[in-house]
Amino acid sequence: MLKPTYASLLSAQDQQVFDALVPADHYLRQVLTVVDFERFRPLMTPCYHATDGRPANDPVVLLKRCYLQTHYGLSNRAVIAHAQVNIAFRYVLALALTDTLPHPTLLTVFRERLGTALYEQIFDALVAQARTAGLVKDRLRLKDATHIIATIAIPSTIRLVAQTRPRLLDAAEPCAAEVVVAERAHALVIRTAPADLSDEERLLPRVAHLRQIVGGADQVSANLGPLPEPVPTDRRAGDEATDASALLRHEETVHGNDVHILSIDKAGFRGELLREWHDPQALNLEVVVPPIREKPTPSVTAVDFVHDPQQGTMTCPSGKTTTRRIRHWVDTGWKYSFRRSACATCALYAQCLARLPKATGRQVVINDYAAEYAAARDYARSERYRQIRREHPAIERKLADVGRRHAGRWVRCGEP
Repeated sequence: MLKPTYASLLSAQDQQVFDALVPADHYLRQVLTVVDFERFRPLMTPCYHATDGRPANDPVVLLKRCYLQTHYGLSNRAVIAHAQVNIAFRYVLALALTDTLPHPTLLTVFRERLGTALYEQIFDALVAQARTAGLVKDRLRLKDATHIIATIAIPSTIRLVAQTRPRLLDAAEPCAAEVVVAERAHALVIRTAPADLSDEERLLPRVAHLRQIVGGADQVSANLGPLPEPVPTDRRAGDEATDASALLRHEETVHGNDVHILSIDKAGFRGELLREWHDPQALNLEVVVPPIREKPTPSVTAVDFVHDPQQGTMTCPSGKTTTRRIRHWVDTGWKYSFRRSACATCALYAQCLARLPKATGRQVVINDYAAEYAAARDYARSERYRQIRREHPAIERKLADVGRRHAGRWVRCGEP
């Protein structure tokens, strides 16, 4: 349960030490002038029982510890150790020189108590404070991303081999069950090798066995013959461009903003997203995205063909028409095919085809989002586009700073 009050009891000596040792322009002093951590207390209060349990540590102080931990890339134990001897940390936490510090495991319990959803609420409240302070504007959103990895997710070489081997065996089992049984028995023998062997001595037989499995898998694959066409996958799931839509909707819902412009890298040059972002009934944005360049070709291109979407026909520059069509394998348009015999005798053959396919004639793909792509390419030639793109490096420099100087490419596994 929470105590009636958590007002800090700093003595005149404590304050004198802070004033003498923490400079007026120290980064953490500047943080406290911009961020009001006390505003987060009402959000965290429902996580504690009103009357039951022992008196809890101040949740605001624990939240500050989590901030210090994240900003400086410290573990639970390290942030407590720093707070023991770092006067600036004690100043931020409002801890007297004689105050004791909690056990490091309390931070894990505290994060689990809050949960991911409440952390997101606190983040939204923090952004709202930044907007009130004039640090966040609503006109333009610059979207970029960088790769991060959990420190616990970097396996040893032996573990990499151990992870690869069962995947290969699982994939080969439906086609060569007896061979897989023998290989699994061999793997069991390798795992039960004496424990006093060095890492190199343990790794060598595992690598040799993996090579043996790969060789057998190649033989199984060759015996299967041609593989089926890959199944189209949902390209919208979990990528940088799709995340932009989710982030913008979240911001407009939570903060009541009306973002006007989105600047994003080439990852956003996708027809379905361009249509969604420009939709007047949806986000209705001005989108600034570098277009993917079209390969120049002296041959007849798709724009030289006449497409009738109502009748489902395609007419080539020589006047021949086809109705033979299938959906493109990624389901983003129609692929029309002309008869091989018609293309072989066509007067424009040399301008249309470098060589005649064995089974069909010229194939032309009409993308469902051709209008969106054309509009984005036209916009990329404007001065307005160039002006906004000049602002985009700001977010790239910020991501580089977070990654290089604040351990932004590394996160601890399992922590919100």
